[in-house]
Amino acid sequence: MQADNYTDLYDFVYVDAVGQHYTGEDAYRAAIAEQYFDVIVLRYGPNRATDEAIDDALRDGGRYDLVATIPYTTRSNAEMYWIWRKRT
Repeated sequence: MQADNYTDLYDFVYVDAVGQHYTGEDAYRAAIAEQYFDVIVLRYGPNRATDEAIDDALRDGGRYDLVATIPYTTRSNAEMYWIWRKRT
């Protein structure tokens, strides 16, 4: 996997179509608005606040569809991965 094919929630920076630079949650909102990502996987883990901001942008924007939820279990609890795909 190439580094530019994956991003974590920590250091994402986005430059939109008109050259505006964004960081943090604003970077995700701008990238989602411009359909930058093909697929987005959320798990609402250690960065839950960022996950929720991304989720809000996905649900409000109408540019991505929730295509799957995949359950997984750890020693302490059961969780889900939420998988969103860009609309074509």
